[in-house]
Amino acid sequence: MIKNPEIINLPKIGGHDQGYISLIQANDLLPFNPKRIYWIYGVSKETERGGHYHHKLEQVIICIKGKLTIKLENNKGEIIKFILDSPSKALYIPQRHWRDIFFHENAILLCIASENYDENDYVRSYSEFKNIS
Repeated sequence: MIKNPEIINLPKIGGHDQGYISLIQANDLLPFNPKRIYWIYGVSKETERGGHYHHKLEQVIICIKGKLTIKLENNKGEIIKFILDSPSKALYIPQRHWRDIFFHENAILLCIASENYDENDYVRSYSEFKNIS
């Protein structure tokens, strides 16, 4: 069972002449059963999103077009950055991590989430996050 943020390399099937397919099958590469899938697109060049923390929710994020830089911070103040620049690379984000997501031009983010939307699961204040133990 994955406990820390980490890159998941997805299968990349195909070739340059016909294109590629990458996939995630149920109960295969995900450390949770997905309950929600959403995507973010049309974000202005060099925009920062995220800026929140989840008590319970886990996520797998894939940059299906362009490039994302994701900065995560845990409750101990440890910070780690990831670059997603290939649709065959996914980032697992466990619960209890603050996230800042930097969109580069024309990026499209796909998110697979472990829970349905629940506003009570969010902490949107960084100072409040810093006081969570």
